[in-house]
Amino acid sequence: MAPKVSEEHMLERRNQILDAAVMTFSRNGFHQTTIEDIRVASGLSRGAIYHYFKSKEDIIDGIRERSLGQADDFYDQSQGNDDAATRLMDLVIGSFAVMTRPESVESNRLGVYLWAESLVNPRIMDGQLISFAPYLDILAKDVKVMQSEGKIDEDLDALAVARVIAGTVLGLQIQLTWEPDGVDMNGAKKVLSSMLTGSFRNNHS
Repeated sequence: MAPKVSEEHMLERRNQILDAAVMTFSRNGFHQTTIEDIRVASGLSRGAIYHYFKSKEDIIDGIRERSLGQADDFYDQSQGNDDAATRLMDLVIGSFAVMTRPESVESNRLGVYLWAESLVNPRIMDGQLISFAPYLDILAKDVKVMQSEGKIDEDLDALAVARVIAGTVLGLQIQLTWEPDGVDMNGAKKVLSSMLTGSFRNNHS
């Protein structure tokens, strides 16, 4: 009888494959990366790879599911403050912090590749939208609270405001793929904060 493989071991092997996939996808793009490339990078056998994933799309789903689990923890932490404006900025600043980690260089590149691939691959598009929706919803929820408190113009559509904020975050992520060390994220944080607090426009002149 074959020895029973523990769940911990299976999770470790699965993450080993996903880590290798993030690295290879981010360096070569989705189409030019093969299952064999991922296998070599992971150091595992072909049988081990196909035990967990049957296709590159399955591997992308696995990367996304792992990221969503991490994002859920991140969202929960950002929602711990009673002030909507603070919660919103904590979420944005937290996103900036994740994107600027040294280990996020490959993840940022992969994110850009996947948004591009989603334009021609419906399965990738569906997954991207599913992972993006919770972020957008949380932003819109806090925008509505800030509108009720008179901190954001209540005539503005809350979802539209959330999309502009999210678009800023995604735009900066793209710029980070171009210049990993060349984007002043602290400066960007101050600019976005000033826009949300109404201090962006100089009213003294």
